[in-house]
Order: sequence, then C-alpha cells, then structure tokens
Amino acid sequence: MAAELCPERVEILDWYHVDEHVSEVARILYGDGTPKAQAWRRAQLDRLWSDGVDQVLEGLRFLAAHQRSRTKRETVEALQRYLTTNRNRVRYQTFRDAGYHIGSGATERAVHHVVQHRMKRPGMRWRVAGADAMLDLRSVYRSVGAWEQFWAQHQRAA
Repeated sequence: MAAELCPERVEILDWYHVDEHVSEVARILYGDGTPKAQAWRRAQLDRLWSDGVDQVLEGLRFLAAHQRSRTKRETVEALQRYLTTNRNRVRYQTFRDAGYHIGSGATERAVHHVVQHRMKRPGMRWRVAGADAMLDLRSVYRSVGAWEQFWAQHQRAA
C-alpha cells in the first residue's frame, strides 16, 4: 500500500530501534554490559552508520555458524534476518547525506501533536468516520500553509 500511495517515499529504519536489536545480540553473545559486548556493539553500529550493512551481515553469518549455543545462534540469525529484510532502510550514511532524519523522534512527536493532543482529551469518544474526518482536518491544520489553501477552497465551494 505504501508503494502505491507514496511511490517516491524514502523508508528509513529508526536508528535507535536498530541499536536496540544490536545491543540485545551483544548482551546475549558476550554478557550484559561487558567490555566485549560494548566493543562488538560499537563495531556493528559504526559499520551501519557508514552504510556497511553488508559487512555486518557477513560478520553475522560467520558468528551464527560458529555458535554452539542454540540460543546464541538463533539470536544472531534473527538479527541477520532483520537487517537483510531492512537492507535498503539502513543506509544511514546515504540518508544523512541527503538530509534525512534517521530517528523517529520527529515523527513520533508529530503523531502526538496531531493525533493524541486532539483526539485523546478527557471524555472524548469517537466513531471511525468522525475520527477519520477529524484527523484529516487536524493534519491539514498542522501542515504549514495547507490550512489557508484548504479554507480558501472550502469558502469558494460554499
């Protein structure tokens, strides 16, 4: 659906979510907070920061093949699948060079501002049709310059 509605979109996997996944693998492989876990995590994140997802995947393939523990092997393989699935969404150097944000904080703040601030006030109850209409209006209202254009068209139509 995203491809159909937004063919020119740029999909970016949130940097902090990737960090959480890498950190979890480091913890399971080398122990919580150990220097070896911290060094491994830092090395993987440095590679990802510089568009080195292929290097990370190669290292994960090697690591998975050399784990005796089933839990460790499956954890490494899960990160490998996650990064493989999202290979085009973890080109952080490319995204930063293009001026994109690689964290979802701005989007999450916008959702809070546009949706929660208006829709989740005390005592409010919404049916789907009313909520959809309100969110459409709220999105236009919070978009720079869009409200004036919308209102001008609405006045002409009335």
